Parts: sequence; structure tokens; C-alpha cells
Amino acid sequence: MITTTVYLIHFDRPYIAKTGKQKKTAGHYLGSTADLAFRIREHANGRGARLMEIITQEGIGWSVVRTWNGDRKTERKLKNRHNHAALCPCCNQNIAHLRHGAGKGGEA
Repeated sequence: MITTTVYLIHFDRPYIAKTGKQKKTAGHYLGSTADLAFRIREHANGRGARLMEIITQEGIGWSVVRTWNGDRKTERKLKNRHNHAALCPCCNQNIAHLRHGAGKGGEA
């Protein structure tokens, strides 16, 4: 098993995509990587994931707000919840203390 970092990105404002008659919104991106610093640089340059490319093109700011130690199975388990806002300390005040970089007590 390859150990990776699973990370949650919170967008400064929701992205709204209009595809045909449907309107899809995204407020978060959840991914995993073996090298978080490299992956974040890739996202900042609009590379690595289609959604992050679009967010960059739209000029939407974002930040990494939470991380987990795990693997691709951990990522899939979290994605299958289909509720990234519940995992986000910016959106869910019950877990605000878990915000990445919040100091002691936060997950990293």
C-alpha cells in the first residue's frame, strides 16, 4: 500500500457549470497525492485535475483546508460521501478546529 495524503480544497466561491439544461456546482475538490507540495503547485498552475484547471481559468481562489493520511481507498471512501462541505472546516463549524494549518489539534 502506498501512503498518500488525501486533501480537501475549499473554493473561495462556488463554481457553477452550465451543461445543457443541468446546472452543476462545485465548492470543493478532494484529491490524493504522494507529494502534497508538488500537487498544490500543479493545481495553482491549472494542471493536474480538470476541475482545478477550470477554477484557475475562472479566477476562483482556493485553499487546502484539510488533510488525511491514507491511500486511494481513503480518497474514494470520502468522495463516495458526496458531501464535501460536511468534511470542510470552512463550511462546517463543528469541525473548524480541524482546518489544515490551524496549529495543534488540526489534522495534517
